Amino acid sequence: MKVLFIIFFLCSISLAQAQNALFEPNITSEDHAIDRLKKLTQYFKEKKSSQIYFNAIYLKVTEELKNRIYERGYFQNPDCISGMLKEFSNMYLNALKLNQTGKAPAPWDIHFKSHGKPTTKLMLGMSAHISYDLPISIYHISQTPRYHHCKPHTIQSDYFKMDTFFEEITPGLNQELKKVGNYVATIDAGDVLMEPIVQKMVEFFRQGAWNDLINLTETHDLYGHLGVHKLHELIEKRRSAIETMAKTNSTLIDAGNFVLPAAGY
Repeated sequence: MKVLFIIFFLCSISLAQAQNALFEPNITSEDHAIDRLKKLTQYFKEKKSSQIYFNAIYLKVTEELKNRIYERGYFQNPDCISGMLKEFSNMYLNALKLNQTGKAPAPWDIHFKSHGKPTTKLMLGMSAHISYDLPISIYHISQTPRYHHCKPHTIQSDYFKMDTFFEEITPGLNQELKKVGNYVATIDAGDVLMEPIVQKMVEFFRQGAWNDLINLTETHDLYGHLGVHKLHELIEKRRSAIETMAKTNSTLIDAGNFVLPAAGY
């Protein structure tokens, strides 16, 4: 009996370690990010977790973005986009890791706790990842020696080229959503991503993220390291605003609506 207990205990530890490794934010390349997202999709499939909706779409977007990074002439600064992809992936993984102990950032917490339609889950994830994570991830890499040249004025054209990128890939996302969604539950035929609405939402989230990136960068340039508390104030202000927007929309999305604030957030 003692032997069985020890074996069970060791197996439990091994499984916990494997799960923690999946959520570890240590992505170092595009292929590394894609491989991890594939493993997470399989993990959420086995768990019959609704997180598979966002994760599988994120995998599809990451695969397509990697293709564009290595497509000659698509981006003016593909190395900056590559750095953004890796840091952006790590912020998603960090949110998953923090969620294991109930400490995910508030915008992500709303997404993780959503159990409405698959499109609801997906849109709330997009809100958290783009609005909350994107400006912070770009700001972070621009402060590193390797990507120090990836400042807003350098990446602006590539940043907004991403709006075109999302227009190009949106038509294929519904097929991906239905494919993975049926691993969890049968998706209602009417629960689809309306392409014009999705594109408008993504553009809105990305414009807000760009405005926040400019604010973060200008605050750093103005105050330097002495202004760290001011940076934290900006991040907290954005977190609070995005949390409010997500809470407002979590029920409205289920009803087929989505509210975009008239003058940013």
